[in-house]
Amino acid sequence: MSKGKLNKMNKKGDKIISVYWFVILFIVAGAVAYMAYLFYGAPYNARVVEERILTNQIADCLSEGGYLKEGILGNENFKENFLKECNLNFNVEDVYGWKEQEQYYVSVGFYEFDANMPDGFGNELFNITKGNVNLKIAEDLKNLEKKREVDRIVIHYTESPTLRSAEQEFRSIESKSIHYLVDKDGRIVKGEKDENEKADHAGCGIGRPDCSESPDNCCVRGVNERSMGIELVNLGDMCGDETNKRLCNFGNDETCKQICQDIGNGIEIQGQIWEKYPDEQVNALSDLVAGIVLRYNIPVDREHIIGHDEVDPGRKVDPGPAFPWTEFIEQVKQKAKGGVYVSPGLARSFYVLDKTGKQYTVQISAIVGKKEKNEA
Repeated sequence: MSKGKLNKMNKKGDKIISVYWFVILFIVAGAVAYMAYLFYGAPYNARVVEERILTNQIADCLSEGGYLKEGILGNENFKENFLKECNLNFNVEDVYGWKEQEQYYVSVGFYEFDANMPDGFGNELFNITKGNVNLKIAEDLKNLEKKREVDRIVIHYTESPTLRSAEQEFRSIESKSIHYLVDKDGRIVKGEKDENEKADHAGCGIGRPDCSESPDNCCVRGVNERSMGIELVNLGDMCGDETNKRLCNFGNDETCKQICQDIGNGIEIQGQIWEKYPDEQVNALSDLVAGIVLRYNIPVDREHIIGHDEVDPGRKVDPGPAFPWTEFIEQVKQKAKGGVYVSPGLARSFYVLDKTGKQYTVQISAIVGKKEKNEA
């Protein structure tokens, strides 16, 4: 073989190798970018995560095991030194003036518990606010400016055993989002979308007929644009049934086994085992929904407060037959009569007891307004 021909073949081989490595590097770079997106999220989502962390940190500072810690209620010294007492450190990198501009706002309110009022909010006893109040004003104005036309509330279950596993699933599925998550203990957590944004919680699969054409196995289109989506942490029918002993579709997952069998949270309905909804969760959900119907003037009935199974019959079954629709709707009606609702910016509200057994309602709001490094 001539030297010229050999050089030509070598060059061709080098070119093939170069293209090969280019493709490999492109795939690796894409994978790294995708994993970084899943982990860190978009700039806005990062702020939502920080707000959740902040509200949880404040809640842990105020209470333990359902009881209010001593030396808090009515303590002016605690009120004045709130940031230090709860170890809330805002001494972050100051490249963008985060610290000097006070790009955070927190508000903590203590109320007498009143079972006759929405969310249990009675007389206000104590209030703490720290940070830049203009962030709160801007948030309220943004909510007013972007308020959507909403006439439906759709209730789902997560098919996951814990709040943490549910949040991980929502972060990992780009086409799935929600407005609120309600944990089994009654904790209310903001989802990926604000109320003024459309969430992808009740979409229709490709090829699914509209329910106006086929009422049995169909899907109602356009629900996301005009609804609020709320997920309840609940396994639903993933507990399995007595025929095949299916547990959570995760093999013999011990967490699911404990929920569905060992601690008695499973209920058999027509041969299928469903997870029960705790009273604390249903009460918190009715608090949340009472606020939404007041904010958007939504009628409290089963035409406007619906399950995912009514949007997508034949394919979806949540919230399932274990959900107490009659009691829940009655709770919402009673709570909505008071005309009081929780602010859309609320990240968490919960009930606590003092050592005498007296019950209180605690409301925590948190806003993080700083810009992320990759945000213009």
